[in-house]
Amino acid sequence: MPKFPLIPFVPKPEPTSSYFKVKLALQPTKIVTAGVTDTQGFFLGIFSEKLKIVVDLNGETKALAIDYNRIMINLTLLPASTSSTISKPANTTVPLVLLQPVLQAQGWVGETEFGGIVTDAPPGDYHIKVELIDMTMIFNGQASTAILGTLVSKGVKLV
Repeated sequence: MPKFPLIPFVPKPEPTSSYFKVKLALQPTKIVTAGVTDTQGFFLGIFSEKLKIVVDLNGETKALAIDYNRIMINLTLLPASTSSTISKPANTTVPLVLLQPVLQAQGWVGETEFGGIVTDAPPGDYHIKVELIDMTMIFNGQASTAILGTLVSKGVKLV
């Protein structure tokens, strides 16, 4: 198993939606294709406005900036017609992205923004599925519980 520099964090109870909040502060309504990026038919899809994700780990224990270094974000493009169930998504690639700690009135929160995706999905109606992943669980042999939560965006049209 590869060694990964794990960062200490404020101990939290078992992951439940009661100790963290996730919101999509900004959501695109359209993804505009910007050309093929390789010979496999993948293309760059630019969001009509950025997708901004805010994660708040503040609960009974106030989160520290370092707590957000263990959380990654994963995006998946889901067809709108089957977004209520887990289905085989289109081939969409967004690297696992880390959160940037930001000090706000309620304490430290983690934020990240996306300007687009790379996909081979056909034009149509989709939703963006956002998953929060705790990388310390992955590297501590608890990968099956590493997904802390999932959020699905409003509809977005790929054109």
